[in-house]
Amino acid sequence: MLTLVTWNRPPGAALVAGDDWLPAMLSERLPGGTVVEDGSEPTGTPAIVAMRGALEAVTDEALAEARVVVLLDPDEAERLRAVRLLAGRNGTRLEVIPSLATIAAAEHTMLLILALSRRLFHAYSDLVSGERRADLQRPDSGQGAENWVGMAWPAPIAGKTLGIIGLGRVGEAVAARARAFGLRVIYHDRERKPAAEQRWGVPYRRFDQLLREADIVSLHLPLTPETRRLLDAPELALMRPDAYLINTAHGGLVDEGALIRALRQGDIAGAGLDVFAYEPIAPDSPLLALDNVVLTPHVGGASADAVRSNFAERAAEVLLSAAG
Repeated sequence: MLTLVTWNRPPGAALVAGDDWLPAMLSERLPGGTVVEDGSEPTGTPAIVAMRGALEAVTDEALAEARVVVLLDPDEAERLRAVRLLAGRNGTRLEVIPSLATIAAAEHTMLLILALSRRLFHAYSDLVSGERRADLQRPDSGQGAENWVGMAWPAPIAGKTLGIIGLGRVGEAVAARARAFGLRVIYHDRERKPAAEQRWGVPYRRFDQLLREADIVSLHLPLTPETRRLLDAPELALMRPDAYLINTAHGGLVDEGALIRALRQGDIAGAGLDVFAYEPIAPDSPLLALDNVVLTPHVGGASADAVRSNFAERAAEVLLSAAG
């Protein structure tokens, strides 16, 4: 659906492509914002705002004439179309705004990676229990005692290899954050992603290659008949014994029984899980008794209301900043 939103500061008008909530919420965040619904596509509109899957309603001519284009969580084809039509136009701004849910999932993935590798909960448990090294000598330097609980020093993640299975929106967001932490990133997907490979410098691996090579395996796939129990006992057996498994996507991607056995037997070093085969997790789940897991109650995302509000807020900021 195409809707015109106007306001009283330059550029003053935007053609909005998307569900009814978008023009309504956008107009509320613009000074003097008004929703104009005349059922036709205005020509020469200086700005375009389109949510994922709605850009096809906007003509090439309208896109090429716009001075500001804001894409909300676009797919690769939509982003490339906008880039192609706006290429070579001086003074034209293209802004791609990721979903808040994508950002939250990527951040939560990094949280689980860091909590496992830095042994966060072991450190916290030892600290609150009053654990002290028997040989601890209080230093005279005034710097305080290092590692007074005597836990094994956690190793940095910089330089390790992160294997991303599923290089979609969340997978790409994880790759960007992982590279900032100094991780080497590889990926596997059903199809090669040349544009993403170039964008993030991530090489492709076969599924079995990735499992053997990665220090950390992170899942970012939809749950389909083909991906259900993608990681079962044979796949987990391919992973390194010092490797971690991260799942913030869907509990059904992993055979939970096989994972529990692998964790108990030390076949893999640990797992960070935000999703489970059955939710909420049963109080007697064996996962809760393991000390090599970090578990969270499916909070690695964002509510629909929060996603919509963030989209409208960010889009309004771009439109208002376009005034100079």
